[in-house]
Amino acid sequence: MATGNALKVPAPTTLASLTEYALGRHPARLERVIAAHPAVAMVAVGRVPDAAKGELAKAYVVLRAGATATAEDIVEHCRGQLAAYKLPRLVRFVADLPKTSTGKILRRELATLDAETPD
Repeated sequence: MATGNALKVPAPTTLASLTEYALGRHPARLERVIAAHPAVAMVAVGRVPDAAKGELAKAYVVLRAGATATAEDIVEHCRGQLAAYKLPRLVRFVADLPKTSTGKILRRELATLDAETPD
């Protein structure tokens, strides 16, 4: 029996919510795709604030010894395997990623890489 007290919740359609959805649910997928690039030794994906979209995906990439790659190479590698809203918007090449004593990447410390030496 319907009482007429239905609550309508709008579907998330903004770019910010799409980016949040991609980061919140698929960082491991994005990391696996980037790690498959032949020049990449290690990768972690973090979030960075953006005035227009709320948050953007930023990939922190450690290259293999002697390998070279550009941010465009990394994004193009991802383009064929991921939906457009899941692509990293920023790529930062770093010497190493912050890790625990057991080798697990400290995602909460990724922002300190930007504070130490900005892009």
